[in-house]
Amino acid sequence: MGGDTNGNSINTGHDDFVPGGDVSHPAFRVGQTESDLTSFIMSATLIRGQIRCKISTEYKCGYEIRPIIWFAKPTPQVKENLRRLGLEYRKTFVRTEDISKLCHAYRRYFNLSTMEDQLKTVDHFNGILPQPHTWEEVEEVIGLLDEHSESLRPPTRSDESRRGSELL
Repeated sequence: MGGDTNGNSINTGHDDFVPGGDVSHPAFRVGQTESDLTSFIMSATLIRGQIRCKISTEYKCGYEIRPIIWFAKPTPQVKENLRRLGLEYRKTFVRTEDISKLCHAYRRYFNLSTMEDQLKTVDHFNGILPQPHTWEEVEEVIGLLDEHSESLRPPTRSDESRRGSELL
């Protein structure tokens, strides 16, 4: 937080925004206090996300596949930070726009969540993952998700030794 010698706050162009958020977007403004940052980080530890794959009679293929985000607990910090983002607390966020806002604001802090890799997958596929209509499309989407999930895993020692033998 910037300040002058008299203790007055100086706007540096980034301190008054949600950490990780887009400084040019007015919906991401947050107060310049230490408690705001603490509140935001506390809510970041509670964010969860995944690509929901569930059986559904609503779709011809028999499955609903979509990104979702939720918070583990509806704490006052979570509710206040959602309000600052222009959102109201819900048990589950499914709208592309809402997920985009949440990912944009919390992306830098995904590592504080117990579901870091799943949040990265939600962020990656939000707005581009098509709802399948046939069983073949279900298999395609699952293949895409598996491929992306594999790319998030760090290489293991066995992967490194295999890579070395390929170079010989």
